[in-house]
This record gives sequence, structure tokens and C-alpha cells, in this order.
Amino acid sequence: MHKFSHWLLAIVLLLGFLVACGGGDTEESVSNTPDEGVAVSATATELTAQTQPTAVPPTPVPTIPPTLEPTPAAPEVEEIDLSAFSRDLAFDTYSYSFIISVRSIDANGQEVTQTITAESKHTTNPPASVFVMNMEGFNAEDMGGIGQISITEVDGAVYTQISGFGCFSAASGTDTLMSEIGSLSPQTVLQELDISKVKRVRSNVTINGIETRHYTFDETLINATAAPGEKVNKAEGHLYIAEDGGYLVKMTLDMEGDSLNMLGAELEAGMVLSTHTEYTLVSVNDPITITVPEECTDTTASDYPLLDDATGVSTFMGFTTYRSQYTLADARKFYEDELPALGYTYDETTSFSMSGSAMLVFKKEGGGSLTVMLNEESTGGISVTLMSNEE
Repeated sequence: MHKFSHWLLAIVLLLGFLVACGGGDTEESVSNTPDEGVAVSATATELTAQTQPTAVPPTPVPTIPPTLEPTPAAPEVEEIDLSAFSRDLAFDTYSYSFIISVRSIDANGQEVTQTITAESKHTTNPPASVFVMNMEGFNAEDMGGIGQISITEVDGAVYTQISGFGCFSAASGTDTLMSEIGSLSPQTVLQELDISKVKRVRSNVTINGIETRHYTFDETLINATAAPGEKVNKAEGHLYIAEDGGYLVKMTLDMEGDSLNMLGAELEAGMVLSTHTEYTLVSVNDPITITVPEECTDTTASDYPLLDDATGVSTFMGFTTYRSQYTLADARKFYEDELPALGYTYDETTSFSMSGSAMLVFKKEGGGSLTVMLNEESTGGISVTLMSNEE
């Protein structure tokens, strides 16, 4: 404002000067009647030369400098609570999507991209969930032809469907693929990267109807605690956290490096690896119904005798598993009594037992065998596994 006043004063003075000069431009009267003894003879050129005012040099017009835009403030560094990023959200229902894509250059110089995409739906009353994972770009021999895995947990049981292999089930709480998918959660990824302190971007973003706070981070934060062989060359991460509730709504993370051990990838020297990870909370409190998959309705059927209190029965590709409250000794006696009636003979030479477990082998007339494995559970009761080897 101070500089602008100086320029304004200069302009006012200039205008005043021009007005003053314009008032002195008058004509001079000349008589054409000669006086006696005086020669009056002036040409028009001479008269003009005598009356022309002296030219005034132009005053330079000042140039007003452009107004400078204010420099935006640098993003503020904030510390966020990663424990709020648990997959168990406090909603009646919710669903999310997850993507992990790995791009590398193989020994032949060819680009290889492997991608896992997943969708998950959850309900709290009744408690149930379904998780569907698709895999693309993986070696068919390494994956055994598996392209999709679907895991449904409902009514106290977990049903696992594997493309090309059918369905098998187990009781909830047992070691199943469902218990392993936590490694795909954003919470696990973020904790391994140790990005508790991130930069706040001062413009909220609405994602799927949820207002979120936007945070960013880069390789500097990731490499701060990484071991020498686990550092990345470049990284760009974005977090979108709900303004109300503090839960994670979306995360994207792109990284480049010669070795990203968080993915269990071991690369030869010179091979560049890039990864893309994306998590998105798709819906909250939308109607979701989860039921036993149709393909899994007959997984409790077994060709072999089971203890009468069997729970969590699952059959899959010649395997039958279940739980029972029988003692190990009583379960052993049950199979030693029942299987001979089905044409099996107990093979004492290949069977063995030890404290808390036993493996019983029964040979079948005409070929084939059935192996019964009994194990005492730390929570009480036993687990039973029947393995059929038909010839």
C-alpha cells in the first residue's frame, strides 16, 4: 500500500503539469499597416518560429509490479495412530477392496507383472465375512493352476473354495487361510513400513461419501528405519483418514527399488522392481447377506466313520478333518473297532503313537490305505484327520 501511494502521487503531479502547460499556448497579434520609418515585413515562417512553444520531454509512466501470489505453506507433519487402521471396523456392515501389483524385469529382460486383487465383505450381527482373492500373472506351475481363492466364515465354520480344487471347511478359530489374510490388511503394511509420522495436506477429500483428511509420505520416511537391503529408491504414499472416527478410508502406495523384501521378493542384481498397493473402503452399513456357498453345502459328508460328537467336519480331496471331545485312547479304540468292518486291517508296523498324538495306518483289502491321525488339543478334546490313499 505504501508503494502504491508513491505511484499515485506521481500520476497526480503529472496530470497537474500537463493541465498547466495546455493554458499558455496563445496567438500573437501583428499589424499589417506599416508605421512611418519602420519596416514591418514578417513572413509566416518567421512568425511561426517566434511563437512555437518549447517542447516538453515526456515523463516516463511508472510500471506497477505484478502482485506476487503467496507461497503455499509446507504440509504440516502430524503423528497418526496406526492402531485405528484395524480391519475390524465398528459398523453393522462394511466392504473393502485391496490390490497388490508387482512389476519386475526377468532375467531375459522381459517385464513381468503379478497382481492380487481382493474384495471383502463383513457383517457384525450375525458375525460373518467373505473374502475373494484373484491372482493374475503368476506361473501356473508354481501356483498349481490356482487363480481364485474364496473364503467364507459364517455360522461358526470357515469354507474355503479354491479354483479347480473344490471346497473344504473347518471350524472357526482354527488355522485356516482366513486367519492368514490379515497380512493383506493396510494395518500390517503400514506397521511394517513404520510411517507413523506423515505430512498433512490441508484440503479434505470426500471418498465414497466419507470426508477424509489427506496425508502423504515418501521414501525418506520408509527408509528411515529400513535395513540396508530393504531400502527403496522411490516411494509415494497417500492416506485418507475419516474426519469422524479416525479409521482408514483409502491408502495408495507406489514404490520402486532393487529389493522390496516386504513382499518376500528376491531379485537378481540389476532387476528393478516396482509395486502398487491400494486399499479402499467401498461401503459402510449397506445391506450385506453372507451365506454358506452352494458349492460347500456337502463338505461335511464323509465315506468313513466319525465319532458321534464330531464338529467342524471338513472333507477335501481325500482328507477329512474334525474335532471331538473324546479322549485320544477312546478315539483310537473306535477306529480299531470300526474300520475292519469296512475291509481295513490295522498295520501295526507302520503305525506309531507318542504322548498326546497317534498315527494309525489301516491297509485295505485289494489295495489302498487309510491313515488316522489323532492329536490332543491344548483347549481340550482332540483333532482328527483321516487321509485316504485309494489305489
